[in-house]
Amino acid sequence: MTLDRRTLLKGTAATTALLAAPFVTTSSTFGQTPKVRRDVQKMTPTDRFFTDYADAITAMHNLPSSDQRNWRNQALIHLNHCPHGMINFFPWHRWYIYYYESICAELIGNPDFTLPYWNWAGNGGTIPDLFYSISPAPTKALNVTYWKDPSNASSPNWGGGVEVKTIGVRSLKEGQGVQAATPNMFDQAALDTDLDTSDFTTLWHNVEGGPHNNAHVIVGGWTGHMGDGMSPLDPIFWLHHCQVDRMWAIWQNRGNSTPPIAGDYNGQFVDAGGTVQDAPNAENSYAFMTMNNGNGYTYEDLEQTGPDTMVALSERASTGLALTATQPKVIASSSATAAAKVGETTDVTVRSDELVSALFATRTFRALGSTAETPRIGVGTGRIYARFSGITSKTDLTGVQVRVFVSAPDVDARTSLDAATFAGAFAFFGHNPDHASMTYVVDVTRTVQRLLEDGLMSAGEVNLQLVPVVIGPEGPDPTFSVGKIELVAV
Repeated sequence: MTLDRRTLLKGTAATTALLAAPFVTTSSTFGQTPKVRRDVQKMTPTDRFFTDYADAITAMHNLPSSDQRNWRNQALIHLNHCPHGMINFFPWHRWYIYYYESICAELIGNPDFTLPYWNWAGNGGTIPDLFYSISPAPTKALNVTYWKDPSNASSPNWGGGVEVKTIGVRSLKEGQGVQAATPNMFDQAALDTDLDTSDFTTLWHNVEGGPHNNAHVIVGGWTGHMGDGMSPLDPIFWLHHCQVDRMWAIWQNRGNSTPPIAGDYNGQFVDAGGTVQDAPNAENSYAFMTMNNGNGYTYEDLEQTGPDTMVALSERASTGLALTATQPKVIASSSATAAAKVGETTDVTVRSDELVSALFATRTFRALGSTAETPRIGVGTGRIYARFSGITSKTDLTGVQVRVFVSAPDVDARTSLDAATFAGAFAFFGHNPDHASMTYVVDVTRTVQRLLEDGLMSAGEVNLQLVPVVIGPEGPDPTFSVGKIELVAV
């Protein structure tokens, strides 16, 4: 069965309304004033941050290896403890960045020092030019190639204990942006879509396997530090994770609730003075503006209205709507193992009689700060995700990006990502063979809608093409298997 364009457009028009969008209210101060993390894309080259950050990086390099604030030791924290592919992903990194930021401030003697966020949606998603500086001092310290830091470390927590052997290079060259590298993933519309869920697990999978992992792989490739476990050796890592944290913060500010997470990070971090911390855990990271006894932070596009009630500014709209709580529903599943290899295209067909009804399912929105009993004041259409889980591999998947197409049997690694059949991509970063439960999702909504409108696919099945590629210089041709592929309606 296929749908003609008129029928589909009529259905879309009947169900589409305003999507969830935050708004700004007046501020009120509570406790200590939190530091404000700014958008690095809006900073001028003369902004004090760049020289301050370069000085902090230099100071960390000059610390002895016995000092846990040392540059390499800070990267080893990531290798040894980061919970990639696990539900602790957001809260663990929130504490990691928080303590790193405080160390920077202490070492340069500037208590007001604050890390900015690398806004992937701004300026094409480029890395600021000063991070490629070769002169003069001190800003050349922002360039990962300047330090020639070795990685040469291993941990059971990362890649099954395989030694990390990356070097100080970037596959993303000066002036290039992540938006051009993978279209429809890093622009503002795509990021808004990642946030367009009330389910924490969906948000986590959207962000980690999507822009987070893909940016790591695009920047570092399979040879550069950003592409593997010692990624904090690249100074842009910390700004990248400020943006990841900002995504969670915006989602929280829309009135969404993070569930209880069992995560105890005792002994994993050190504070500005180098003292090992025993208190951090997952749940005491949630209230970021008041975390650590009121010494919190915020982002420049967030306004504080109280410890637990905050709203965010979005460029796309000024309406105060938030998605009401909904649970993802599996509408199709393929349990047959799909084998994939770099350089080859894997076809998988997932059948569902609920595809069209799920696309047109009504999702309701409420006013920010309202209760669940508040009558709905807006509706929107459903979203469909392709979910890939049970991924295993006996080879190193560093630097591998998996491009996902719909109803495009002739695609390969040379196919343009501007093609109408391109849905999105996920990338491997920190994939541990022992973590077979790792899950990746790709939002196929827009692609499926477009193909249905044009009569180019059946309404009862989705034919997916997986095209794995290695980012960076010519590298290995690893293989992997996908244990389950599902279509999930949200």
